[in-house]
Amino acid sequence: MRVSVVMATYNGGRWITEQLDSIAAQTRPPDEMVISDDGSTDDTWAIVQRFDPPFPVTVLNGGHLGFVGNFSRAILATSGDLILPCDQDDWWEPTKVERMVWHAEHSDADLFVHDAWICDADLRPRARILKQQRLRGMPPTAHNKGCCMAFRRPVWERVREVQGCGFDNDLAARARRKQMVQEPLMKYRLHGDNTSAWGVSLDRIGPVEVGRGLVRRARRRLRESGPISLRK
Repeated sequence: MRVSVVMATYNGGRWITEQLDSIAAQTRPPDEMVISDDGSTDDTWAIVQRFDPPFPVTVLNGGHLGFVGNFSRAILATSGDLILPCDQDDWWEPTKVERMVWHAEHSDADLFVHDAWICDADLRPRARILKQQRLRGMPPTAHNKGCCMAFRRPVWERVREVQGCGFDNDLAARARRKQMVQEPLMKYRLHGDNTSAWGVSLDRIGPVEVGRGLVRRARRRLRESGPISLRK
């Protein structure tokens, strides 16, 4: 099974080195990685160009495509059977690729979503995503964060037919069978003046705040991306 990791970057110089190092240290390296930068104005592009892991890396630059467009450009450049999206500011457990490949090889599901630690800016764990959802009465299958996904290429081919794509939820909606992986295989970093990307203080993180924050973040991503075509 050929595995592709895709990363969309934009002004992530402060955090990206830790994430890249965690991918380079995987016990089962990906067969390729594609990094697409959306016109960063900090040192992100320079850091990406210096990245020299033990697997092939393709770097793309240009554009101001927005969150969805940037990830879409990266995915279109891949050749793998299994695709793992990657945020620029998180940290992967060393066995993440290995475990996701194992699940893909032992299941007929076409989309896999794993658990993750919600962490502060210093990657100190504060909560588990799936536990937060259970506390709120949400089923595990409601967890659709793209950075926790691995999906087979046919899922992306179906998503490409969508003109206006919200990425995470569209991937989940077009999977024929979704499998939840209970293992926390990454650290999801929240940062910025002690306020999370969900718009709440980490000291107050809980099921209600997480649920509301996920909605706010999804809406913000859609505003930034706008309607696009995912066809070549």
